[in-house]
Amino acid sequence: MPFNVGQYRYLNFQVDVSSIDLSAHGGPFVPVGTKPVFEFTLYDNPSGANGLGGGTVLDSFQVTGTASAPDVFDWTQAWVGLDANGSTNGSVTLVIDLISGGGAALDNMRVAADDTPISVPEPGSAWLAAAGLLALAAGRRRAAGMGRR
Repeated sequence: MPFNVGQYRYLNFQVDVSSIDLSAHGGPFVPVGTKPVFEFTLYDNPSGANGLGGGTVLDSFQVTGTASAPDVFDWTQAWVGLDANGSTNGSVTLVIDLISGGGAALDNMRVAADDTPISVPEPGSAWLAAAGLLALAAGRRRAAGMGRR
């Protein structure tokens, strides 16, 4: 997939990956317990043309999903920031390879260029934000109930 990151240093993306197989039609085809491994490689693409990434490799990253039962998507969310700093003119190509795991899927890809690499949110911060919203909602309900007296 070709992208133009312009003057930004990173091609950031979020993606969900999962193993998948068939339990019918001659399957299963993937050995039980096999985890999918995807490799995301960023290439320099000075011409900006569509292609498979024949330029210089700028950065790469591997994402490993979890093993799941056949016919079951067990999504693993990954945040990846690939360094595009060595790009000739901001034009890059992202190549995605399934390097092991047999059958696999990816979904919900979000892509953005930025000056800082994407970071994985702290698990605790999501829980704290959710708890804060619940407390705020409960407080508003109590306050609304007090006004009715």
